[in-house]
Amino acid sequence: MARIELYQSLISFFLSSFLLRFGRKKIVFLSLTGQVLSMLIQSFSPSWLVFCLIYVLVGAFQISLYITT
Repeated sequence: MARIELYQSLISFFLSSFLLRFGRKKIVFLSLTGQVLSMLIQSFSPSWLVFCLIYVLVGAFQISLYITT
């Protein structure tokens, strides 16, 4: 579980680094859209492995929302 949280933090750090370059509104919209799409895809995942991999994306987008707001 700690590895999943580490990957989520690394991905969110990468996304939040675009904050200064593109602006807060665009990054918040991107994070919200990414989280919604990831959760939608996650709900139809065919296996447990795919579910866990998409869970990393959901967490990364969620953490980047906390950073930008």
